[in-house]
Order: sequence, then C-alpha cells, then structure tokens
Amino acid sequence: MSGLIERWRLETNTFHFLGGEATVTLEDVAYIYGLPIDGPAITGHVRSHWMITEEIFLDLLGVAPDPSEFQGRQINLKLFRDNFKDLPKRPSQVVEIRHARAYLFHLVSSQICTNTSSSRGNAYLIELFEDFKPYD
Repeated sequence: MSGLIERWRLETNTFHFLGGEATVTLEDVAYIYGLPIDGPAITGHVRSHWMITEEIFLDLLGVAPDPSEFQGRQINLKLFRDNFKDLPKRPSQVVEIRHARAYLFHLVSSQICTNTSSSRGNAYLIELFEDFKPYD
C-alpha cells in the first residue's frame, strides 16, 4: 500500500507507474463494491441541522442518537455497529428496511464518502435513504 501512496499524484489524481498513468474509475468502484453504475443518479436535498437529523434517524432507523454521538455534522459509526450488527431471525419488513438503511449508510459513510476519521460519518447522508424503494 505504501508503494501505491508514493506513486499517487494529487495534482492529476493518478498513479504514476513505469508504463504510464492509472487511476481508479467508476467501473473499479462498481467491481469492488458490487454497486450498479448505470441507472438513475442519486441526488437530493439535505436538511442537515443536527436536531432535524436526529429526528430523521429516529424516523428512518428507529434509533434516536444521543446528542453526544454527534461531532459537528458527523455521527459516531459505533452507533450503527451496536444497533444494527445482527438482524433478528424473523424480522418484519420495517426492521429489514431499517437494517438495510443502516448498512448502506455505514457503507457510504465509511467507504465511499470517507473522511479523515474512520469512526464518524457525515450524518446528512442518512437522508439519501429516506425514499427506500426497490431498484428496477
């Protein structure tokens, strides 16, 4: 890994190798995460005041985070590991959807939209999973 880091050029967002340049593409991300890269784009408006976000977490996940879980607009990801680690044996559809939202939020926060802290995620991202419909 350190060998790759040494070859990364921030100004061009590419790795420089003896045979030329290379970069991470959308196709690479799709292959690594198994996410589709075709279809409708994910866009939306976020409200993002921490008190509103707290209400959204309660509504979408059934868990009201304590204000101490927030640091600015970021939330401690331990909350998700503690509350959504195991799916009950016979979950209702609501519980399944809440666990799916929590998993997707954790994935997006910790892997795709990562920041310098691996223990916190941007709380506003939960709003992307408010309209939870099957993808056709």
